[in-house]
Amino acid sequence: MIIPNVYPENAKRLLFDCFDTAIKRIEKETDKIYAEFEGKERSEGFDEAIRETKSAMQELKPIVDEWIVLLDKLDDALTRDGNRHSVERAASYMLIKWASIVTDN
Repeated sequence: MIIPNVYPENAKRLLFDCFDTAIKRIEKETDKIYAEFEGKERSEGFDEAIRETKSAMQELKPIVDEWIVLLDKLDDALTRDGNRHSVERAASYMLIKWASIVTDN
């Protein structure tokens, strides 16, 4: 497994950009479905799920920020020489992997 040399901050932006894109696509598809069934009432449950997802995403941002800071400290404490930044690269890989999961339809 090759761990990419991507800064965790960049990987974090990718993750949250993927969240945003996935939510927008779901909203667009939902609007399209409801447009096809003009007489049907829009399900409040689905709209509520989207709102909750957006809210959870906002709550997750500072947690990921804190996680990145803690892993940077761990990287400083545990890695030397050729291994330097290996924890940072692993953190970036995890964020990129999560982004790919979010976009996997």
